[in-house]
Amino acid sequence: MHVSGMLGNYRGNCTWVAPLAWHPTNQNALIVCDLTGDIDNLLAKSADELRTDLYTKKI
Repeated sequence: MHVSGMLGNYRGNCTWVAPLAWHPTNQNALIVCDLTGDIDNLLAKSADELRTDLYTKKI
């Protein structure tokens, strides 16, 4: 369970998450997956594909 005012009142400011990995450069940050959304891409992609998606600048 993650609670944050940034999630919005419609969610009650909370959501279920699953931990994925520690952030590679920020020791205080944990990368998580919001389990209330569609996680099919997360399950279907390889670790390299996920790494590329996470750390490639979006234009």
